[in-house]
Order: sequence, then C-alpha cells, then structure tokens
Amino acid sequence: MAKELGFKQGAYKEAVDYFKQKINLPTKRWNDLKGAMHTRAFTIAGAMRADILLDFRNAVDKAIEKGESLQDFRNRFYQIASKWRESDPSFDEKMKKPKYGAWRSKVIYQTNMLTAAAAAQERQAREMPEVFTHAKYVCMMLPGSREEHKAWNGTVLPVTDPWWEKHSPPNGFGCMCYKDFISKYEIKAGLEKETKAPTPANDTSNIGENWDYSIGDADAENQRLKEQLEEKEEKLFKEYPETRKTAKEEKAREERQSVKEEGGQSTGAKQEAENRRIEIIEQSNERHLNRTWEKEDEIQAKWTLSHPHSQMPKKFEKIDDIAVFWNKIDDAKEALGQEKIFQNGKFKFGRINDNYNGETFMDGEINLNKKIHDLCISGFEKIRLRTNPSEEECKALATLWHEMTHNRHKLYGKAYKGVSGKAECHMEMANEFVARKTLPEFFRLIGAKNAPYKMFMKSRTNTGYNQWVVRLDSVVNFFEIDRDSFLEQAKTDLFEGNYSSQRNLIATNIAKHVKGMSIPDAQKIVQECVEFSKGKFRSKDSTPLSFEDGVLLPIRNKLGEKR
Repeated sequence: MAKELGFKQGAYKEAVDYFKQKINLPTKRWNDLKGAMHTRAFTIAGAMRADILLDFRNAVDKAIEKGESLQDFRNRFYQIASKWRESDPSFDEKMKKPKYGAWRSKVIYQTNMLTAAAAAQERQAREMPEVFTHAKYVCMMLPGSREEHKAWNGTVLPVTDPWWEKHSPPNGFGCMCYKDFISKYEIKAGLEKETKAPTPANDTSNIGENWDYSIGDADAENQRLKEQLEEKEEKLFKEYPETRKTAKEEKAREERQSVKEEGGQSTGAKQEAENRRIEIIEQSNERHLNRTWEKEDEIQAKWTLSHPHSQMPKKFEKIDDIAVFWNKIDDAKEALGQEKIFQNGKFKFGRINDNYNGETFMDGEINLNKKIHDLCISGFEKIRLRTNPSEEECKALATLWHEMTHNRHKLYGKAYKGVSGKAECHMEMANEFVARKTLPEFFRLIGAKNAPYKMFMKSRTNTGYNQWVVRLDSVVNFFEIDRDSFLEQAKTDLFEGNYSSQRNLIATNIAKHVKGMSIPDAQKIVQECVEFSKGKFRSKDSTPLSFEDGVLLPIRNKLGEKR
C-alpha cells in the first residue's frame, strides 16, 4: 500500500470517490456527530448555512482531487470565511483572534485529507484480501506525536484482528499516524513479523473523542447499504415501470443542464463513440485469438513429449492425483531438454483456504479454495475421459494455471523482495496477462482434445485481476502492438525479472513496440491500467482503457492516433 500521506492528481481515485459519497450536514458543535457517522457526512462545526457548507465542501473536494497544498486550501478558506463572518457574529469574533484562521483551516484540511487517504488505502487493501493479510500501525514519530501512539508504532496484526476496529488511524485531530498494509509475501519472507496487540481491543483511553472507529469497516458498510438500496430500487422499477421512466426523465434533464453549462458533448454521444471503439478492439482481438488457437493446434501435432494421457491415473479422485500427474509431465520435459513449468520445487498442493482463489510462494506448493479445489479435480477427470470441462471448471483450471505461472519464475528467493502496494498490483497484472495468453499451452500439456472457452484469454471474471489485464490488453490493441512479440517479452520479463520491477518492465515493453513512446509515458499507461474501475477492484466490468480523456489523452495526442 502507498505510504505517502500527500496526494497527487489522479493518484488516489478511491479517496476522491470516498469523499464524493458524503452528504453535507450542518452541525453546531464539533462533537455533534459520533464516530463512524463522519464516513457519510461532511461537516464544518458551526457552519449552519447550506451555501457556506457547500463552499467548504467544494474547497475540500478540489484539495483532494487536485492534490492541493495546505496553503492552496487556506487561500480559499479565507475567502469563504469572509462570507461566514458577515452572517455569524460569534465566528467573526473567533476570526479576530491571532492565528485562529490558520489553525482552523489546518484542522479542516488535515482531517479531511488524512481520513480520505485512510479510506482510499482501506478500499485498495480490501479489494485484495487474499494478498494484504496484515497491517502495521505507523506513527510518524514527529515532535507533536502522542506518546501513546509512538508506543503503538510497528504493531503488526492480521487485518481481521479486533484491535483495528477501534485503533485504525488516524486516532484524533492532528494525528498523522497511518495504517500500512502488509502482503502475505512480506510475512512469508520474514520481512515483517506479526506482533501482539499493544493494548486491549476495547481500550480507547488514548484515542481522541469520536475517533474510536475503523474508517474501513464503516466505509465498507456504507457501500454495502448503497448496493442494497440500488437492488431495492431496481425491484421497484420492475414492479412499477412508470417510476423508471420518471427517473430517466429526471436524469436526462440533469444531463441536458450539465451539457448546457459545460458546453460539452452529451453522455449518450460519448458512450456511442466509446462502444464503437470497443467493438473495433474486440474484433481485432477475436481474430488474434483464432490465430493463436490455430497455432496451438500445429504445436499439438508436433508435440514430442509422450502423450500425457499415458501418464494419467486411472481416475482423478483427489487433488494430489493432479500434482503427481503434472510432476510426470515436468520430468518428461526435463528429460527432453525442455523447460519445466515448476522451476523451484516439485508441484504439490497445500491447504484449503477459502479467503482467496489460490496462492503460491513459488516453491512448488499451491493452495486453493474449496470450490476451485473440487472443480479442478472434476475438470481433470473430464479431460481424462476426453470430454470438455464445463465453463466453471475451466475458470478453476485457469486459476490453477495462474498459480502455476508464478512457479515458472527462475529467481525464487529474490523475486518477491520489496514487493508491496502498487508493485504487487503490477506483478499480478503481468502474471495474469501471461497466464491468460498461454492458456492453450496449459490445455495442450494436459492432453485436452482442444482448448475450451477461449474467451478466458480475453476476460475471466472470477479473478480480481481481470480489469487490469483487460486494460493492458486494450493498450496492445489500441497501439496495434505485435501481440506475439509483446507476449514473448512479457514472459521473459516475468520469469527472469524481479517482481518489484514489473511496472518498469511492462512500460519498457510497451515503449519498445510503439514508435515515439517514451518510458515515462508508458509508465503512466501501466499505472492507469491498475487504477480501479469505479473504485471496485473485483468489478466484472471488462472496459478497455480509454485514451479519450484524462491523463492518457496528452499521450495519445503526442503520438497521434494509431488505430
């Protein structure tokens, strides 16, 4: 997870989304709202006029979205405060006090920026629960840091530990502490070690009033309720269709007003253009997939390894049967001087863990959840019987191949060094990209009569990494990059490069294949690939990356249209 407390434009989409979902709520005193209520309401103590509160809301919104400094915000604060002073004598008296304006503006700025940053980091981590299993309490150890918070510095606990329910930072006004999310790989490698909770979970004596709650828990509950409300709304529309028409008319009216004010293109026209762009990309991608399948058929015909079915058990009844079978394939490949799949140890299955699809530490051992575990057994059995696995079984087999692809790395013991936060995202994107594009190889190796469900080379919605790979794929399509050449370089970078360097390696690969593309611009593109669609990591959405607006439009303009 990102450790920086400052904001950069576009760096914290989740923070922007979190703040935008708040409602303006006038309050008289700073403690009118209790604890987790602050995750849904924007307040400025004493600002009872709706227009003044809205002005402050817009000022904070700009500070978060554009990454403005305290001084930038403070300039607008004084402008808003002048209007407030005219209508509120008590506030006018406060503003006459030396340094009151500087102090008040800092409190508003810090409180909103730090809580938005905390919410953003929580959202990112909760979208990857199978990766970020622990969190560390980090105190900035500044001269003004609370002594109690200094004592908590370095505490490492599972993210599910009840201590975090009350002690997730920030823990008071002016508290600069933050929560650093730790990946399972860092724990496994011994880079971070789990500790004991420094205080009882319910001891809130060293936490500021109304700060004794988890922003992540409260925000997740807010999102759950929002989705629940949307489901109920949809049911209402189905039961009373006329209400949907009314809602559509109101939305259209708002859109017309927005277009009139901004002088821009209507959302409908933009969507039509975007749909056409996606259609062109899909057609190109489909042609390449068909060529890939034809190529794999040729390789299958020339396959020199003895047919895998001669090495299959009489029946696939348990998960270990798959491991024994695959180790025979690797032994045969090695005897023929061909590269094994498992580079760092014999393939074996570990334990059942339902917290995620699968995991591996590249030592040959793979862990799966119960559903995927069972589907893999039934999928292999169908292949043994020379029939095609079902769609769900193929999804499970694709998950298994993803973990196997990790085991093709040749730098075991070094690959995971320094991997955390966004580096983790780039690494998983690269691994899933390679695994997805080499699925035919997997089915060929296990002796399937063909490679079923080729759609999983484009999109596989049972993985949390789907959106990232769809976006990376769209970059290859948009710039008409030679797919085979790009994949071969991606495989080399993944299997022989350090996992923490995947962002730069992918960017270099893009720049190598796109004339005029600079490495910094390619890095921006890679970074944009892992920005979450609507802040939802596990979205089933498969929308390609857009070069029509945002941070990527200048890159497109520099290079010219490549489509």
